[in-house]
Amino acid sequence: TIVVANAALSRCVLHEELRRCDYHGGALILGGIAVTGWYAPAEVVSYDAPALARLLSPTSNPFGFGYLLVLVLSVTALAVLVVRHEAAHRADIQPLRAATPAAADAF
Repeated sequence: TIVVANAALSRCVLHEELRRCDYHGGALILGGIAVTGWYAPAEVVSYDAPALARLLSPTSNPFGFGYLLVLVLSVTALAVLVVRHEAAHRADIQPLRAATPAAADAF
């Protein structure tokens, strides 16, 4: 919800112009929160270490282990993609201290 709140505050406080995709994104976020809240379990379940070991074990619960494996691989792939993108575009980034004094006075 912080993304939606930032968009609303930027519109109200900074008078920024929001585009159609900003409104659609905010509606999707709020709709996802509403669906998650509607279908969330009503009871609170706490797990201890042996229960988590059984839940994520490849022998007792292969789907839980598969989910964990897909999650770890996805996070690793995203991290590698971010590092590669930053390395490819490192020359495009201007350091802040290289700005001219006239540009610093504009703010």
